[in-house]
Amino acid sequence: MIVPHMRRKNLEITDVNEMGKILDKTNTIHLGLNNNEYPLILPLSFGYEIIDEKIVIYFHGGLKGIRYELLKKDNHVCVQTEVFSEYKETITSATTHFDSIIGFGQAIELIDDEERIHGMKLIIKHCGFEGMEIDKKLFEKTSMFKVVLKEVQCKSKHE
Repeated sequence: MIVPHMRRKNLEITDVNEMGKILDKTNTIHLGLNNNEYPLILPLSFGYEIIDEKIVIYFHGGLKGIRYELLKKDNHVCVQTEVFSEYKETITSATTHFDSIIGFGQAIELIDDEERIHGMKLIIKHCGFEGMEIDKKLFEKTSMFKVVLKEVQCKSKHE
């Protein structure tokens, strides 16, 4: 098990469709990559779908650069996102109301044009431009990756 057990089980979300609703509310994921001594965390636009009760994340980027190089060297990644709701005063201090997701998997570069176009359409849809046509020439300069989240922890705190 990669993800530690959640201490406060009353905050845990285990329904993958509820996790999807949280992903619908966020516009950025943070991708954690292995970068020798220290990890590298990058904010990314993304798309997703749920297949066989698993969250599948799609993201794109250049065919050169640190992200591409690190993914080619070690494709084990961590994906994280959160939706902030509000700060709330408590009797003794203050707290935050939020939803968060953290998951782990392997980033696989897509090379099939149909798969890449499918991933890009999911990204475009998530960004609010559903139905936009994707020209496969885009992938002459752009990589497309997918991550099937093997382990996921989702937390929702609104009380």
